[in-house]
Amino acid sequence: MKISTILMIIGLPVALTATGAFAQGGGKGSGPGGGAGMGPGARQMQQGGMDRQQSMSQDRQQQQAKEQAQQQLRQQDQSRNQVHRDSDGQPIYGGQLMSEQEREQYRERIRSADTEEARARIREEHRKEITVRAQRQGVSLPDA
Repeated sequence: MKISTILMIIGLPVALTATGAFAQGGGKGSGPGGGAGMGPGARQMQQGGMDRQQSMSQDRQQQQAKEQAQQQLRQQDQSRNQVHRDSDGQPIYGGQLMSEQEREQYRERIRSADTEEARARIREEHRKEITVRAQRQGVSLPDA
């Protein structure tokens, strides 16, 4: 068996040389099967190699898509578990249940409060509102 035949069987594309099917077929395009000196068996082996390469390429694309989806889920989990803080650096109670716009509005309310007592009242009101929201959504929040 010739090396070119062995390589084609295991799926490696091989350029045909003068000792290959071209020489055996007797000249340009007149080989068995009528195509560029390549017989039907050689064409099937070449097609099989191309099919394997295409399948491997599709597998790589599917794997990349899967990895991207997993990365997105990890980022969403990190965002969900992130401790959101107000303008004083205090954790925002139930911040994970709020939109970014709501958190920013809350921070602005804290910033605009004149005294520590006013900030404490805002935090207490917020805590009550978020507790109701969590109950409606069936979510339990830590006591802290």
